Amino acid sequence: METEVSDQPMSKDSDEQLGVVLLTILSIFFLLGATFSGWYIVDSIQQTRDRAALRANGRLTIGDVTDLTLGRGDKETLRYAFTVQGKSYSGKTRFSRSNGVVLAKSDHLVIRYLPSDPVINHPDGWEWSALLNLDSIVVGAFLMAVTTPMFVSVRRKLKLVRERRPTKEMIGSANI
Repeated sequence: METEVSDQPMSKDSDEQLGVVLLTILSIFFLLGATFSGWYIVDSIQQTRDRAALRANGRLTIGDVTDLTLGRGDKETLRYAFTVQGKSYSGKTRFSRSNGVVLAKSDHLVIRYLPSDPVINHPDGWEWSALLNLDSIVVGAFLMAVTTPMFVSVRRKLKLVRERRPTKEMIGSANI
């Protein structure tokens, strides 16, 4: 089955529909980038508050490593569990192997927790940094940075199509 190729330019309606589809796709990618970055920024702010509270009011206990997962680059995710006043709690943190920490499942670990809310906890002596989330924030910011100029360009061209004003590309491709 052969497809016919036409020398006729696309109609205003098809140009407009294509523009709307492109704007929708670009908007989705922009929102994904904003959501991705925003999520990690909010998480970093909360982590910073939690760490300050742990340094000021934290208590120590012994916990057990329950899982280690390799992540991107030299980052690992550590899961651990501990008990406070007969109740079990767990935690999870990302860390860089480059800091010299070597752990295995079922190793013991000193955990700092808030007595008022043991759900807020972290391995003692491990400094947390918002830079651990930097790669995720950069990915979201990159999506936003790439889609913004594309969005503006498509929106301008769509406006010209709706107003029936030709763009330089339309004039250059006209068969005169």
